[in-house]
Amino acid sequence: MAGWKGEVVIASPSLMPDSWSLPYNLEQNWVVDSTRIRQELGYVEPVLLAEALKCTIE
Repeated sequence: MAGWKGEVVIASPSLMPDSWSLPYNLEQNWVVDSTRIRQELGYVEPVLLAEALKCTIE
């Protein structure tokens, strides 16, 4: 949406500064599901994704 023409690259952790190291194990998979809050509380996003991205970029 922003028209960004950059490139995302994966770099070895050994190339990163020590200050970027986190003392956590991030090797696990995470699964997130919003079904329950939608069913039990009737949650819906107040703004459509495309509009939210547009406002964020602006």
